[in-house]
Amino acid sequence: MNSLKSPNDPLRHLTGFNIALIIALAFISASTMHAHASNGQSSTYGFRNATDSTIVLHFYTSNSRRFQPKLGSLQTIGPGRGYSFKPRCKRGEKICYGAASRKNSRKYWGCGLYNFGSGKCCHTCGRHDYKTTVFSSDNVKRIPSDRAAVTFINETNRSVNISLFSKRASWPSPTTSWRVRPGRVFSVFIRCTAPGSRVCYGGAVRGNSNRYYGKGLFGKESCRDCCFRCGNQFVRRLE
Repeated sequence: MNSLKSPNDPLRHLTGFNIALIIALAFISASTMHAHASNGQSSTYGFRNATDSTIVLHFYTSNSRRFQPKLGSLQTIGPGRGYSFKPRCKRGEKICYGAASRKNSRKYWGCGLYNFGSGKCCHTCGRHDYKTTVFSSDNVKRIPSDRAAVTFINETNRSVNISLFSKRASWPSPTTSWRVRPGRVFSVFIRCTAPGSRVCYGGAVRGNSNRYYGKGLFGKESCRDCCFRCGNQFVRRLE
């Protein structure tokens, strides 16, 4: 028996091709919505400061290309206080954390402030909420006196070449430098020539050595506040 369409039936003018096209578009729309939902999934991370000093904390993706909530930003957690954070991330992406004592940069937790260390400090985004991480004197790590954690935050729109100098050594080598790309954070953990030895930094905008930082790319310029002692963390913003 043939089915008859009413004159008022809104589908009476649709052909088989039109109906198939509508179904296909509806499927694509549903798939897109599902993908956006997956990309927007996240997990809640909780932290508690069980020390008697203030702690600074930050988050970043596992490839260190994106910091949460923005480049180089830090969250402060007072003594005895807690903090929870739900970063924006894609499902399956690794979100890592690093923390340090604000008054003593040798003490750190997780992967260290700005990702210079190693340890169990990364979790998979969107899997589930994670139990509270407690920062205490029992699980604190310390930078050895013959090491230094050095971080550069490039807030410019140009790449910057960076080198480190001491009386008896240069990093990464006497003839090379590190490249810090625009809007990126670069961290390195160096072995010093002696405990507590003095190290200075120098750099220049890539392609323009007249615009320099610290002691300059070859360590020949004079500077203030561009040197530090091994056994600590040194952080410098490039503006």
